[in-house]
Amino acid sequence: MISLKAQVEVSAAQLRTMWEMISRRPAHTTLPASCYERWEAMTALHSTLTGTIPLFGVRDKAWAVVRSLVDVDRIEREAQRAKGESIAPTERLQNFSHDAVPMDFSEARHLALTSYVTVTWSIYDRLANVCGRLAATDSVHGDPTRNPKLCGDLLAKKKEKGAQGQDGYGSQLFAFSMQHHLVNAYAWPAKVAYTLRNWLVHEGYDVGSTRLFLSDRIEDGLRMHPEAVNQLEEVCAWSDDGNGNPTRCCINVDEGPWRRGQEVDLLAVLEKYHGEIDTMFVALMKWTAESIVGQIASFAERDRSVLTAAAARNAT
Repeated sequence: MISLKAQVEVSAAQLRTMWEMISRRPAHTTLPASCYERWEAMTALHSTLTGTIPLFGVRDKAWAVVRSLVDVDRIEREAQRAKGESIAPTERLQNFSHDAVPMDFSEARHLALTSYVTVTWSIYDRLANVCGRLAATDSVHGDPTRNPKLCGDLLAKKKEKGAQGQDGYGSQLFAFSMQHHLVNAYAWPAKVAYTLRNWLVHEGYDVGSTRLFLSDRIEDGLRMHPEAVNQLEEVCAWSDDGNGNPTRCCINVDEGPWRRGQEVDLLAVLEKYHGEIDTMFVALMKWTAESIVGQIASFAERDRSVLTAAAARNAT
């Protein structure tokens, strides 16, 4: 399957090509100018997608730092250092630091995780805004202050009074049955990842008296405290199919990082669940971008000759 970064690049190029054609349209067209003005504003979102692409490189580097925190060799070295045991003189001690600022494991863990989840959700927020606007009704499209959010809008069960559909996931804000598929296939990993993001960024990763991690020892790595696991299940409305498989999720219990009543490793959760959200956005990005491009091609068919002629003149 295509990576999310690659899909963003493809969708940005598709929107830009259509934007260039529409923005160079002649003064007089058969379709009213307001139709083209809306399409021009929507396809102009190619710039937001293009500006998102560099964040993927930042995310990759942040994830590499997170993984390095619990590298097996590093854990062994830290254990030796804690005991005051000597390390081979030719080997450099891999203690924790950032730009030469020394820190212990818990401090490094906090810094690395908050950096990683922040840049990851910067990507998701930008894509949710673009996809939401491409699929939204005029009430959202025409309001520059109303940025669609993944959990608050795209995965919301009910957004407006009287808007709830028969399946409980419909909204008058977005097109077709998009939300039904998003909620039923991706709500669990998305809401867990989003709640973890809020805990890390806003709560300092201890929520009230509940600790997120089992301990601050490097030997325990990113293993989550059982109380935090229980709280996440409650906050994110855990439900299963009777066989331990989480519903509203494409991952079954055998391949997933979440087994109810068992130890949960945050590293595995972030890797698997962010991978699921990436997969969701690949489909959502592809569908919304291709939908608007197809919409323009279909409805502007009667103006195709003058649009093509205008594009040819501008290309010379």
